[in-house]
Amino acid sequence: MKERKPVLIKEKAYAKINISLDVTGRREDGYHDMVMIMQTVSLCDELTISLGSGEGVTARSKLRFIPGDERNLAVKAAVKYLEAVGERDKGVSIDIRKNIPVGAGMGGGSADAAAVLRGLNRAFEGKLSTEELISLASETGSDVAFCLVGGTMLATGRGEKLSPLPPMPPCFITVCKPDFSISTPELFKKLDSVHLKGHPDTAGLIAALEKGSLPELCRRMY
Repeated sequence: MKERKPVLIKEKAYAKINISLDVTGRREDGYHDMVMIMQTVSLCDELTISLGSGEGVTARSKLRFIPGDERNLAVKAAVKYLEAVGERDKGVSIDIRKNIPVGAGMGGGSADAAAVLRGLNRAFEGKLSTEELISLASETGSDVAFCLVGGTMLATGRGEKLSPLPPMPPCFITVCKPDFSISTPELFKKLDSVHLKGHPDTAGLIAALEKGSLPELCRRMY
């Protein structure tokens, strides 16, 4: 029998920025309760997903420190998707062209995972509904659900509960990445040891979005 060629899927993984980020408490499951306003930006990783190539699920990129197994959210997302559609024996290879800075809080890993869920669902002709994809995204990582849906959102819980907001006014965004990265778990560990005095004006930011006022939005970013 003639071997079937792998199906190639191209997908863009768009980064996000936090217009605001408020940590409101630590949860019993070890995560933190958050209130955030998140925004998709045009900076993106580029993924090529090969479905039906070999056995298992792997990822690769030119950055050697990025893992190629289930420590990588893109691999974790692919495994979860294949299990959900009953195709666990399908091999998947994910090639990631990284453009989103790593360890910069821009959701690069989450965006890659979301892109894998979108791409595989296209390959399987929409086998899962949007609600089912969001559920898988939430199981994969805190920001994956937002990266799957995109736009301008109020995110609560650990980031998985999303409420649409009016779109951010058109603007240019400059991203400045220092020559060091930040570990999210380490950052939250440090937050647990201090008393947070200042909190973002979430209501004011939402009001600025409703008015479409970029100056008011910029003044309240925190």
